[in-house]
Amino acid sequence: MSFNLWQRRFNGDPAMVGRAIPLNGVPYTVIGILPKSFESDPPADLWLPVQADPNSANQGHYLWVAARLKPGVTLGQAGAAMRIVGEEFRRAYPKWMDKNESVGITPMQEAMVGEIKTACWCCWAQWRLCC
Repeated sequence: MSFNLWQRRFNGDPAMVGRAIPLNGVPYTVIGILPKSFESDPPADLWLPVQADPNSANQGHYLWVAARLKPGVTLGQAGAAMRIVGEEFRRAYPKWMDKNESVGITPMQEAMVGEIKTACWCCWAQWRLCC
């Protein structure tokens, strides 16, 4: 839930996390409130979990998600937890995840700029010198 919606509609109630709210008659549990500084493009107040069509042949192997680590949790710990989740999914749905597929985590900065990080830095440095 966005910070603005939380303030506007729910008066900043800290008990909103964990509470179910109805959307089109369907209850959804609030799992977090985004910080005031968070801006999405396009602007939104609520984000819902992906609900893939169970009858579809495309099971969403292309999906990427973003999350914030809990305080004190290392990237290594999060990666280990994701590998466990991936193996549990593979056991439960062997036809949808073969032995060559996996799940994992990548820091947001690396996912966004990856191999072009040096080029981006060089362009930024040159811009700073020129402008």
